[in-house]
Amino acid sequence: IHINLGELHRVGKPVKLIGAHFRFKEMYPELWESWYKKCVRKKISFQVVVSRGVDASQIQDLDFVEVQSTDLDLSPNVIWIFGNYVANIIWIDKEQTVAFVIEHEEIARQQEEYFERFWKSGREVS
Repeated sequence: IHINLGELHRVGKPVKLIGAHFRFKEMYPELWESWYKKCVRKKISFQVVVSRGVDASQIQDLDFVEVQSTDLDLSPNVIWIFGNYVANIIWIDKEQTVAFVIEHEEIARQQEEYFERFWKSGREVS
C-alpha cells in the first residue's frame, strides 16, 4: 500500500475513486493523516463515488474532495484512477490489504469512462 500511495503523489494527477468506503482512513489513521496532508500540499483533487449506505460524513469537509452517491451496489474493492494508473485495492484488514496497480494509458482511459457513468448518474453527498 505504501508504494502505491507514494506513486499517487509522484504522478500528482486528480484521482477518481469507484466504490470508496473509506477503509483506508479507518484502518491506517496515522498513514492517512500524513498521506492526505501531502495530497493537499500538492493540490491533488479527488472525485469519489460511493455506494448507497456508505457514510461519507468523515470526508465531506476535506479539501479537494467531491463525493457522489450511487444507488448501484459497487464491488467491495475500490478502484483508484490517476494519470495512466489504475489501482485496485481490496481492504480486508491491516495485515491482508491487497493492491495491484496497472500503468496503461488505454486501461486508465477506459476506467475513467466507467467512472464518469457513475459520476454523472450519482447524487452529490452533502
